This record gives sequence, C-alpha cells and structure tokens, in this order.
Amino acid sequence: MNMRQRTYWRELLDMIIHTYGERKRIARAISVAEVTLSRWASGESSPRQRYFRPLLQAIPGAHRHAFEASMKEEFPSLAVDLPGQDMLVYQESMHEHEKLEIPFAFVNRILGIHATSFTHQVSWMIIQQTLQHARLQLSSGLGGLRITIFYCMPPRDDGMIRSLREGPGLGTFPWSESLGEEVQFLGADTLVGHTVATARSHQVSDLRAAPTLVPYRPAEYERSAATYPMMRHGRLAGCVLFSSTEVGRFECDRLAVLLQAYTNLIALAFTESDFYDVSVIQLQVMPAFEAQQQYLSRFRALVITLMKESAHTAQDLTYQQAVTIAWQQVETLLLQHHDKHNDLPQTER
Repeated sequence: MNMRQRTYWRELLDMIIHTYGERKRIARAISVAEVTLSRWASGESSPRQRYFRPLLQAIPGAHRHAFEASMKEEFPSLAVDLPGQDMLVYQESMHEHEKLEIPFAFVNRILGIHATSFTHQVSWMIIQQTLQHARLQLSSGLGGLRITIFYCMPPRDDGMIRSLREGPGLGTFPWSESLGEEVQFLGADTLVGHTVATARSHQVSDLRAAPTLVPYRPAEYERSAATYPMMRHGRLAGCVLFSSTEVGRFECDRLAVLLQAYTNLIALAFTESDFYDVSVIQLQVMPAFEAQQQYLSRFRALVITLMKESAHTAQDLTYQQAVTIAWQQVETLLLQHHDKHNDLPQTER
C-alpha cells in the first residue's frame, strides 16, 4: 500500500507510536512486537481479526472514535466485531496530572531537528511534531482540544506591530484534526493580543462568563483557554493558544508548566528576525471576523500579482517574499476597514 493511500487509522497509528512510550505501551497491551505496529501503520500488513478489539482499546480515548470509524471503512466485513464507542471505558494507567511532562527523548528530537535540519525544513518540522505530540499528551478526557499558533505581523512603516496573524493549528473533535491554517487577524481586543502586548501567559477558566480585566471572545465550542507568549531573549514572535471545550481545563499549575514548555519548543521554529521587542508592539483593534473574509479572499490573487510583476522587473521576489508582502497588504486593508467603519470587534478569540 502506497503511503499516500494509507487510510486514516494507519496514519493516526503512525503518529501515536512515534510518541515516546506509546509504541511500547500499545505493543505490550495487545501482545505484538513493536515492529508489527510499524508495519500496520505503514500499510505493509494488516492486523488479524483477533487484534482489532485490543488494538482499538489501546488507542488513546480522544482518537478512538475516528480510529474505529476508519478501521470499519477499510474492513467493513469485520465492523460487527468492533465494539461501539459508547461500550468502551478508557482506563487511565495513572492519574492525569502525573503524566504532565514532556519526555526527554522528544525534547532531544526537537533539539536535533533545530541543530541539524536544513533551514527551509526546520520551522515546519518543529511545528508539526510539537503540535502532534502536544495534542496526544493533552487530549486525555472527554473534551475537545485545539492548539493554535499566532504570529506577530512584521512592523509597519512607523516601526510598530499592529496585529497578529493566525497560523497552523491542530486539534481533536469537534475541531479539525489535521494540521492547517484557518487565517484571521487579531488585535488588542483579544486574549492572544493581550498575551503578546503584556508578554505574559493568561488563562480563562470559563469563556462564557463576562470578560473582566482580560479581553476575550470565545470561538465556537471554546469554553476555556490558555495563552503563552513565544519568546527569545525577552523578545516576542507571537503566542500559542490552547483551547478546550471543557470549563476549567487549564487551571492546574503543573499543566501550565507543560503548556509553557510546549510553547518554548514551538518558539525554536522561528529565526531571530521573527522576534520583536515589546516596545514596538502596539496592537490595534481588527475588524470582525466576518468582515475580514472579503479581504482574506484576495490573498492568493495578491501573491500571483506580486510574482507576475516581479518577473517583469529587476527585483525578483521569491514566493515566500511575495506571501509576506501579500499578508502585509491584507493587513493594511483590514486596518483601513476598521478605521473607516469603526466596527465594534467581534473576533472569535
């Protein structure tokens, strides 16, 4: 089976067993060799019928429903042999808070990527692997989880940073489980904006309550949130937002240490030029998310136009340079929109 043709349960298994300790735990739970799990994940072989039930029960609870559905799609004749999600009781081997640490093997892997990978690969590899590891580590329990990265936009002509742009995110149901971007620009009236402006972490236990000293506007399904600034030598590149469908999900002090550690690892994906002094961060209020769509939809066309214009001038642009300029143009349009219409912010964060 070609890697691109792997069904979702195989891709999910591959991700899980690359997390420190999970390969050994699952292999031991279902009494197979660790290499057997790798062969199932790659598509080189498939589990025999007697392994379906124990394999499903060994999958972390947050991923089990999607795992089961995908297995049933590939093996419809065996669907009757798989227990329904409502019949499974996931028993934790230890208290949740006792597992709140990042294994050294994973930290060492990220440091190795940072030290030895090619420049154009480092950022994506660190972000991808850290988000996936954090999702597995934090997704115990019944609630949904989402982790989203927000970048500082480059300083404008006056030297000041006026907004943040949403970057990659990864989650569990009801949010998207795939690594991707759902772009919007955020400003001073949001929890992530407040985090960057103050260079301090914040957490809100119940986003349904009226905001007090910390501004926030919850997204759909979001009931609690925690934000951590990405910093280096006291300078900021943006922040990481952890969202949950559960009230009070991020109140534990030990969990706060873990979230900051994951944020610090993600910060390794950025270069020195991506970090800015707090003194140049003066965020403005951005338009409502709905109002942003008419400008965000122009992004691809702006990139194409910039590349075409560059081809006819002596100043050639790389694709990444065109992307950066296009985002700056979109930001300008959004700032002008807010100044013109003086909207009350409705940003969903």
